[in-house]
Amino acid sequence: MRTMLIDCNYPIEDSLEVKFASTVSCYDFDVVMWDIEGTFDHYNDICRKEQGLPTLNDGQSRQFLEAIQRRRDEFKEILRLGRALVIFPGRSHEILYPTGERTYSGTGRNRVETRTVAPISFHRALPFELEISPGAGVETEALPGPLQSLWRETQGYWVYRGVLKKYPGSPAFKISQTDNTVGSYVRYKDGGILAILPEPYWDPNGDEEGDEESGPSTTAQEHSSTPEQLHAWLCSQMREETEDAPVWVAGFSFPEARALDAQLSTLQDELKELLEKIDKVKASQAEEEKWKRLLYSQGGALESEVERALQTLGFEILPTVQGRADIRVKSGDSQAVVEVKGISKSAAEKHAAQLEKWVSEEIIAGESAPAAILIVNAWREKSLTERTQPAFPDQMLSYSKSKGHCLVTSTQLLLMARTVMAEPAKAEEIRNELLSTVGIVPGWDLPSPLIIETEDAVTDEAPETNQT
Repeated sequence: MRTMLIDCNYPIEDSLEVKFASTVSCYDFDVVMWDIEGTFDHYNDICRKEQGLPTLNDGQSRQFLEAIQRRRDEFKEILRLGRALVIFPGRSHEILYPTGERTYSGTGRNRVETRTVAPISFHRALPFELEISPGAGVETEALPGPLQSLWRETQGYWVYRGVLKKYPGSPAFKISQTDNTVGSYVRYKDGGILAILPEPYWDPNGDEEGDEESGPSTTAQEHSSTPEQLHAWLCSQMREETEDAPVWVAGFSFPEARALDAQLSTLQDELKELLEKIDKVKASQAEEEKWKRLLYSQGGALESEVERALQTLGFEILPTVQGRADIRVKSGDSQAVVEVKGISKSAAEKHAAQLEKWVSEEIIAGESAPAAILIVNAWREKSLTERTQPAFPDQMLSYSKSKGHCLVTSTQLLLMARTVMAEPAKAEEIRNELLSTVGIVPGWDLPSPLIIETEDAVTDEAPETNQT
């Protein structure tokens, strides 16, 4: 089928590449694809800049405004004629144009003329409303509908550059694991197809590296097929019959169709069961990920995970009381108050003083003197391998020991909890260790087989580069 590519550079056979303002009309083509980002890049290259945007001169402005209206009429008409229009919305939607108004200041030789410019959106060329918020990435998935078959063949090779807020048709693509729409699809009664899609990833230079905005890391041979597969899918859709079958047709069938219906029903049941299993695994994964909060979080999130860890160790969590400890626990006849801190440096004497205040509050309230446990997520902004400095410095140890405090890091607590999850019989021994230790709890150090550093582990620091 005859294909026009407006500011698209795709390897589609027998296609014609044109600029947005070209006088070549869309009417001679069955499929029209427009990359708005490509049009913006073109004007960004040839225009001077004002207010950070490409700004048209008088000649460019006249040509551009004419093209805006002409393309709008063409897009509307080709959809009515049963053809296909694909829009890649990109993220850059405005340029500046001169309004024709002039202002003057000064007199004589010092007189200065200033022209007025105003923004104009490329969306003015669209015969429908489109609103996009910026945001780029590559993690997409297709929603149930016509585009699912295409996505299954090309998943991982789509780049979205914005989230659709207002758009025609039904959602077709979304950002993975979210409800944010990045693609839509409409099939009109006359047979016309309108698709607003992320860009099909293709690198004409054959670079093998990719990033979150440009696309996945792969070879040019693999991802060069994505635009072609999109084009082939569009052509197959346009060849399909669009006339609705009359109601009476549903009263007839073929023996083979009944067998297929039964097969489909079985597969749907199997799919439902599989999806339920997947949901359970994902829920378990989410629970596992929450344990990592003991390694990096602070505030309420850290307190919540500390509480869960203590429950895993077999402690009974006592009700909180206004003005008293962060966490109050019980094991047998023994009680303890727990102070929890997530900090970017080491613990300090003020944290131990706060813990001692909780001990005093318990005694004032008529309770027996509880054990005191200080749990600190120290150096929390550093990776585990970079936490080489002590969590509890020498200057606070004498005070904590004199008050009978147990000092433990959230990383140690995590290892304790994971140990009990694997070996429940060790729970009592670990509880007694926390209730009886004065000073720093020994052991429970990294590295540990209970925490595995994966191959894709990263740090916040930029990688070193070799220079020649």
